Amino acid sequence: MVAIGVVFRDHLARFIGGYAENIGLGSSILAENIGFIMFTTEKSYNQGWNNLWVESVSQVVVMNVNSK
Repeated sequence: MVAIGVVFRDHLARFIGGYAENIGLGSSILAENIGFIMFTTEKSYNQGWNNLWVESVSQVVVMNVNSK
């Protein structure tokens, strides 16, 4: 079982929201990519947050984002 978790903070590092969900069976790489690429960008867009600073502990996600 894998899950995703996202924390949203403002420019002063104050907590403004968070989300966690069990996404079922899969790999941690899949969870990291889904959590970052799909959920984070969609949620940010829906909230009108257009200026993002993204952090990830997953080197695979960082490489995927930087390759775009």
